Amino acid sequence: MGFMLDWLYGAAQDSLTFPQTVDLFLASHRFDITELQLQCEQALKACLNWETFPQLEELAAVYCCEVLEQVSASHDTCFSSVFCPHCTA
Repeated sequence: MGFMLDWLYGAAQDSLTFPQTVDLFLASHRFDITELQLQCEQALKACLNWETFPQLEELAAVYCCEVLEQVSASHDTCFSSVFCPHCTA
């Protein structure tokens, strides 16, 4: 919840981990904050790799996210070529 408050008050962190971004994404849907949903979807899309793909695919299905559904549809992409500095745990 603290990440959402940071975002709402303009103190969003650029160094969120993948799990923190997922938590923020879930909170954005719970409270129906569209702008934050879109930002989280873009951040999650950038974090695509072989470890995150199953969770992103599930989020796409559950939350009907067009951006994440596009990622899910391209499941044959080589994930080893994608690196997101924000998603290092």
